[in-house]
Amino acid sequence: MGVNELIGNKFNRLTIIGLDHIGPNYQKFILVECECGNKKIIPLSAIKNGSSRSCGCLQKEIASSTLRNYLLKHGKSKSHPEYKVWKSMRSRCSDKKDKRYGGRGIRVCRRWGNFELFLKDVGHRPSKKHSLERIRVNGDYKPSNCRWATDYEQRRNKTDNVFLKLDGVIYVMQDFAKIIGVTPMAIVYRLKKYGKRRTLNHYKKVLKNECIK
Repeated sequence: MGVNELIGNKFNRLTIIGLDHIGPNYQKFILVECECGNKKIIPLSAIKNGSSRSCGCLQKEIASSTLRNYLLKHGKSKSHPEYKVWKSMRSRCSDKKDKRYGGRGIRVCRRWGNFELFLKDVGHRPSKKHSLERIRVNGDYKPSNCRWATDYEQRRNKTDNVFLKLDGVIYVMQDFAKIIGVTPMAIVYRLKKYGKRRTLNHYKKVLKNECIK
């Protein structure tokens, strides 16, 4: 059946208006109008095989319905922890004034524009102590670069971390400060006043005394 014979026929939500153009390999592209009023050019084959059922509005409705059912199933509203994380992530990355995220080009992958797919990839938050972490701190939010992590785990992955190496062991400064019972600022002060070598030698003695106790 030719395009002319199909004009006016409705397939799912799409009504065929007419032939738009013929592409490579004589593939026919048609102009269709969706129930919602949007018009779109698609391959004629997409109508015949059912791969195009709407202008895209149907998929959005399905995604919205899936999210709504998920939240209702768990007795939650949009205050559900994973949903709040998802919304916050997207908000930070879309804000060009946020110098830590959107302002320096950190993006959310296209797949995670859908909450259901985000939840499928990262799973449920293991505990209240966990939050979403980017493994490569300069990388985007995407399945291969994100995981749930505790504050302790995330502290070790910050771009502004200061590391101290004593006897072959590398410490994050905040962690080391807790071990020896001082504040991070006390370590910073000593580094500035006495230099790295004298400061490390001092803390080697402190750490040794702590181990003896």
